[in-house]
Amino acid sequence: MGDGERPDVLATKLYGDGDLHWVFFLVNEIDNYYDWYKDSETFNNYISKKYSGQYLVGSQTSDIITTSSKFLVGEKITNSTKSGHVLSVEPLHKRIRVDVDTFSIGDIVTGSNSSKSFTVSSVLTPSDAPNHYKNSDGIKRTDSAEGYTAVTNFEVEQEENEKKRTIKIIKPNYIRQIVSQFERVISK
Repeated sequence: MGDGERPDVLATKLYGDGDLHWVFFLVNEIDNYYDWYKDSETFNNYISKKYSGQYLVGSQTSDIITTSSKFLVGEKITNSTKSGHVLSVEPLHKRIRVDVDTFSIGDIVTGSNSSKSFTVSSVLTPSDAPNHYKNSDGIKRTDSAEGYTAVTNFEVEQEENEKKRTIKIIKPNYIRQIVSQFERVISK
C-alpha cells in the first residue's frame, strides 16, 4: 500500500469500485478508518493530538501517588504563576501528563483537589517520553534498568502504524464472486 492511499482509492485501483473498500476492513479485521494505515501527515497530526501537553516527572513514585493521596485526572494543578489540568497519572513512570506545556524543571506543582504536590525533576514531550524499556532479547519492562533501552511513545505508535501498511486483499478476479456470496449469506 502506498503512502496516503485511502481504502476507497485502493478499492478503485484494485476492483474498479471504491465502494468495495469494506472488503479490506472485513478481510483484515479492521474496525474503522482510524485503524487504517496513516500516511506521514495524518500520522504526525494524530501524534500531535494524542500526545499533547507535557509530562511532569517527579523523582519518585510517591510524588505522584501515595496510599493517602494522588493526583486525579481532570484535576487543576498550579504553581505560583502557571496552571493546567491533569490528563493522565502514571505512577510507574513517576509522572503526570498535563494539558499545557508551560511548566519547567524545579517548579513545585500542587493539585487543587488532592492537595498533592511535588517538585518537577524533569519535563518531557509526551511523544518522546518512554513508553517502556526493552533489552536486546526483546524483553520489556516498565522501568529503566541496566541493559534496557527506552522505547518512546512515538516509536510504539510508529511500529503499530507500520504493521498496518501491509494488508491482505482478495484477488481482483475473485472479488465479484466473493461479494455475491457474502451478500447472499448476509441477506438470509
